[in-house]
Amino acid sequence: IPADVLLLSARDFFVNEAALTGESLPAEKYALAEAQGVDTMALRNACFMGTHVASGSATAVVVNTGSRAVFGTIAQA
Repeated sequence: IPADVLLLSARDFFVNEAALTGESLPAEKYALAEAQGVDTMALRNACFMGTHVASGSATAVVVNTGSRAVFGTIAQA
């Protein structure tokens, strides 16, 4: 995934986030609104730069790129 995105629609969509979280199993993502104040990495309707799609399909809108993305922020630190 080339940028941080929010999902508009998703179907059987699983994302491997091991590069960011260390979790070995892909996380299922949904196009549902999340409550305010939820930790960014816990959002089920967001995908992050540096992760990759394991299966399924989705439509998303880009919200951050480059150094503003979660992975970019980690790289700068």
